[in-house]
Amino acid sequence: MPRPPIDLHRKVREILAHVDPLPAEAGAPLAHYNRSSTDLWNLLLYVERAFSQLPLQPAAVRRHMARLHGMILVNLVETFERYLKEVAAACVDHLARYVLDDRFNAFKVQGSALAAHFDADTLGRSLCESATWLDCDE
Repeated sequence: MPRPPIDLHRKVREILAHVDPLPAEAGAPLAHYNRSSTDLWNLLLYVERAFSQLPLQPAAVRRHMARLHGMILVNLVETFERYLKEVAAACVDHLARYVLDDRFNAFKVQGSALAAHFDADTLGRSLCESATWLDCDE
């Protein structure tokens, strides 16, 4: 019996229902970084503890743990990058009122990028989340 076709439009809309709000620590960059990195470390400890309680093949455990270590490393790098962006946004927010020259005029923001940041409630967040953060020349 063939599987019914997947309604991709419905699946994409359902993804939005699976998103949790940010933790309370998200308001402070260092607290957010500590929370995220601690969550990753606790995940690793949980999996190591669970694997140690099961009769598993050592080679399979090593292979899966190596993959998990790689994924956690990538997540830790991403968490650190987010921390840097959040600190940069806080710095822009605190220093923007003292900028009296035309340095903000140099930023080129396209309409599609600007529309994505209407929810950003500060100048720092909108600048640090846009393509400006990724473009080293700007």
